[in-house]
Amino acid sequence: MTVFINNHTTKENGNGFYLLDLINKLNLKSIKIISLSYKNNNKKYKVFTFQGKRKSKNFLGKIVEIFLMYYLIFKNLNELRNETIVFTSDPPMLGLMLVLISKISKCNTIFWCQDIFPNTLVVSNIMGRNNIFFYLLKLINKFIYNNVDKIITISSSMQKTLIKDYKVNKNKISVIENWNLVYLKKKIKIKKNKINIFYNGNIGLVHDEQFALSFIRQIKNDHLNFKIFTNSQKIKKKLDKRILHEGFLSENSFHECLLKSDFQMIFSKPSALNYVYPSKIYNILYYRKPIIYFNKNDNDEISKFLNKYKIGISINSKNKKKFINLFSDIQQVKALIKSYKNNYKKLEFLKKKRNISIAKWKDVLECVG
Repeated sequence: MTVFINNHTTKENGNGFYLLDLINKLNLKSIKIISLSYKNNNKKYKVFTFQGKRKSKNFLGKIVEIFLMYYLIFKNLNELRNETIVFTSDPPMLGLMLVLISKISKCNTIFWCQDIFPNTLVVSNIMGRNNIFFYLLKLINKFIYNNVDKIITISSSMQKTLIKDYKVNKNKISVIENWNLVYLKKKIKIKKNKINIFYNGNIGLVHDEQFALSFIRQIKNDHLNFKIFTNSQKIKKKLDKRILHEGFLSENSFHECLLKSDFQMIFSKPSALNYVYPSKIYNILYYRKPIIYFNKNDNDEISKFLNKYKIGISINSKNKKKFINLFSDIQQVKALIKSYKNNYKKLEFLKKKRNISIAKWKDVLECVG
């Protein structure tokens, strides 16, 4: 039996969304889930949770959640014996307890690394690399990363960081991208009067939304409809109400948002991709939507991908002015969209990525279990 452990396993939470999607597609015979909160229509899973617990939005609340997860795991310790445990990086430091448990309970551990802690604290400007607490946290996580049975990470950039910064054996790490399939239960008619340029998802401390917003504010083109769908509190005061749509979208609305968009935006801070990767890119690629990637300085993994396949643009400090001029001309924008859509037609391999990821997961569970 496989035990999945995650902070909040709901479709409104990023890691929870991908976890539920993975569990559904793996079609395992028996599953246990340990999570602070859980919301799903499927009743066949054995779930251990705190009823009514909501995700904390402040730093202190997130610290409390780590200890609550420790308590919940300890309370259900017998459920872990002789099992394969898959746990995410939400909350961080959870692996310390699970690695110690695995030493005495004959269970196998798979760390699903969605972000690399504590490096995320540095890129978020919460803590410096020379801080003694960063050094201690890194030592603890180095112990975790090197003592789990397997690490699944979602990008090559993150794999390289684990090998270089944490001295993890390359053979212990598998890169399995977060390809999931959102779908609409009923077909919709798409009516568009403008070119839609959308962003959908969280905007946290690893996102440089300021750089993107400075670009958007300089565009003088009434034919463009910029819209940001997010529930992030930090951006509410910075956005014009005509651009901001508060709250995450439902599955149907998210699918509709993808279909209606002509461009999808992604924001990132310099060097952030080494420690955290925007999983939303896989949905965007699956639906063959041109991408506008905002990253002030980097020539990183996403930039190189977009430049290689010519399906989007990477906007940085050097080329920002050039693209402001381009997006102010509606004919150039339409030509760009047409070009990117034609280039997508050559990338048939993208449609197969979903099944490849699921097959890789099945192989890992079989080998580790």
